[in-house]
Amino acid sequence: MNRRQYLGAVAAGSILGPATTSVTTASTGSMASDLTIADPDGDDDGPGTYTYPTEDAFPDGCYDVSEVVITDTTTHWEWTVHMNGPVTNPWGGDEGFSVQAFQLYLRDPDAPSDVPQSITARAGLTSTFQNGYHYRVIVHGADGQKAVESADNELLVDGIETSVDQQADTIGFRVPKSAFETDDIERMKAAFLVLSQDSFGTGDVRQAFGEEAGDWTFGGIKEGTAETAPRIVDLVGPETVLDQQRLLSEYDAGSSPTIPLYSVESLVTGEPPDRVRAVASPGPTLFGGTEGRLDASDSTDPSGQELSFQWEQTMGPSAELSNATSPRATVTAPRVDSETRVEFRVTVTNEDGVSGTATTAAVIRPQSENPAPVARVVVGDRAVDPGEVVLLDGAPSEDPNGGELAFQWEQTGGEPTVDLSAADSSGAAFTAPDVDEDATLEFTLAVSDGQGKVDTRTVLVTVRGTRTETTTVPSTPPETTARPQKTTERGGGNAVTKDPIDNSKTPPNPDDTAPLADPGEATTGSGSGPGFGSLLGMLGIAGGAVYTLKRRLSDE
Repeated sequence: MNRRQYLGAVAAGSILGPATTSVTTASTGSMASDLTIADPDGDDDGPGTYTYPTEDAFPDGCYDVSEVVITDTTTHWEWTVHMNGPVTNPWGGDEGFSVQAFQLYLRDPDAPSDVPQSITARAGLTSTFQNGYHYRVIVHGADGQKAVESADNELLVDGIETSVDQQADTIGFRVPKSAFETDDIERMKAAFLVLSQDSFGTGDVRQAFGEEAGDWTFGGIKEGTAETAPRIVDLVGPETVLDQQRLLSEYDAGSSPTIPLYSVESLVTGEPPDRVRAVASPGPTLFGGTEGRLDASDSTDPSGQELSFQWEQTMGPSAELSNATSPRATVTAPRVDSETRVEFRVTVTNEDGVSGTATTAAVIRPQSENPAPVARVVVGDRAVDPGEVVLLDGAPSEDPNGGELAFQWEQTGGEPTVDLSAADSSGAAFTAPDVDEDATLEFTLAVSDGQGKVDTRTVLVTVRGTRTETTTVPSTPPETTARPQKTTERGGGNAVTKDPIDNSKTPPNPDDTAPLADPGEATTGSGSGPGFGSLLGMLGIAGGAVYTLKRRLSDE
């Protein structure tokens, strides 16, 4: 019979009848073996501080488990819980006990991937679990529920058999194997919780916890934690495997304890699984205000279980930690006036709740000791043609500290905007766009040392326009542009030198009388004269050609 057939039979009432009431140990059927989980005496104080309610219904030791015996039969696992105090029935429960409530959380190694699992405990508890569980067995006193439930609250088995021996101070219950995939209980992972039953409490669990004990209230919680204090009075297992006081003490006004699941084999043998090997790499050297990484990714578990991580600071001025539950946490260095050491610890935990720790440190230096990087480029300002691939190369940039640099190129001026490729590397590139007129584009390189200092360098790239009008100057000027020859007239005994005047054009241009400047002289010209001064001194006749051309345009 498989699990689904079994559950169908249960629903039809063909396997289990009403819950059995007995004051003797339930029938064990064909017994295969007994497994015993030991528990310390006198640890029925939760996190080590709880005190019982003062009503007579709560005799000393009534929540203190001394051991749990698991009898493996053909069809069931029979759990017999031995109490250090009396098993009483002050509220007349049909099953013979009243004040205790047991909850057993199980993770099945053979459960298919589609079987629901959860880290959230049943209603009435404040705690969560480090690892997901698949099933929970509920055995509550008085008229409380006795059942097997799934992690998503589905009722799988209703009315499991229970038994009480008040002479031996034991409470027993039988868990059908067919409700699970595995038939080897030692391969299961489990958490066995002892709670206080209360028919008026959420989930039939007592919620009255205060700083001081009362008639129906447990005392000993931390101030302001009535809503978050654990409802667990005893967490069953040997001291060599679990530390109840430490686990249940980890709560405050805003958070509740997290409970590991332990392999049943470890709970039975009292031998913890092989220790997790926690490894923290050497921490970074940082300047104040900058970020660095803490790395525990080399941590390992000998059994190959999934690991969880928790980073915390243990020494030095307060540093901000982010991603503190991942193998690689990020630390933001505090501002310091002198070199300072800041220490951190990582706790690495496997699915069985077995942990290992490692420490590392970061060295923090003041920003005053951090010289800025220097941004440099291979080629600076330049002119290019449309369609040309332009490389912006900041590879010569350097960090005086010898650190690794980060690069970012950005167009910071000019139109049109171009598409920069590899802008976050030292060498960015773009294709020069087509432009009608010359266009100057501005690009800025920002170089960061990752330690809070940045330097920038600007490069101007001028793209030549494709429609810029130009005038072609003939290599040999026309005759009309030849410099007129001076003539000398003699009269009255005096020689007069005159420039020849061309009177062929009427009316004359007013500027025609302007003297032609010598190309080698530094003159500015007069309106229509060339006026190029010394700039055209080496161009000679070409300057005259431009002048004559200008005159022709005026005449026309």
